[in-house]
Amino acid sequence: MQKKEVNGNILTVKLYELNYTREEYINLTSPKDLKKLDLLITNHSHRLKTKDKIRYQEILKKHRQLINKKTPQLSRFSHH
Repeated sequence: MQKKEVNGNILTVKLYELNYTREEYINLTSPKDLKKLDLLITNHSHRLKTKDKIRYQEILKKHRQLINKKTPQLSRFSHH
């Protein structure tokens, strides 16, 4: 039986190393974790299966939009 992939807001990212599979758990409601997911997709794309990578990118995009809606855009410009 396959493990349910999206457990609430936790995404399991499977990284296929040479002789083992590593799993990273990403909390999709945390901007810090979304950044980590972004880096995983970017830096470890050779360790991801293509269909997974596409799915992760979709999920990342969707949750970034959710977070951007929640976060007021002022913060970006308030560094004086």
